[in-house]
Amino acid sequence: MPVVNHAGHECEVLILAPVLALGAWAIVGADLAWLFACGLVFGTVWLSPDLDHHVGSASARRWWLLRCIWAPYAMMIPHRSVLSHGPVIGTAGRLLWLAIAFSPAIVALMLGGIVIARDVWGWYAAHEYEAWAVLAGLEASAMVHATADWMIP
Repeated sequence: MPVVNHAGHECEVLILAPVLALGAWAIVGADLAWLFACGLVFGTVWLSPDLDHHVGSASARRWWLLRCIWAPYAMMIPHRSVLSHGPVIGTAGRLLWLAIAFSPAIVALMLGGIVIARDVWGWYAAHEYEAWAVLAGLEASAMVHATADWMIP
């Protein structure tokens, strides 16, 4: 049986990206559609559901020296499980993992006197639609990936 590899997943998203972006443009307009497209590309290239694979996978290699942050994630999350490939929970889990992985750096910068964000909730309130557009793009990328995995086991 054929198995979808990472290059196959990227091709699927590239083929569907114009359709998805046009759909987003028709629904929410150009201002948010490009953010949706950015989320779609970032989700495909750097935040793939296949980060639950070993650190040598194509998804993890793109993180270069930072790929070590995905090693514990790959050891804890079974490949193609609902925790990595499931709707919403997979993307949310990877975003949470990133927040946990980078939290020591964020805390160190804040303790060092560099203020990253004075009011995260204030930023979110001012940019709620933009944040949702990027998140929708990330999730769309993950769902195209998971659908391909489901269709071609």
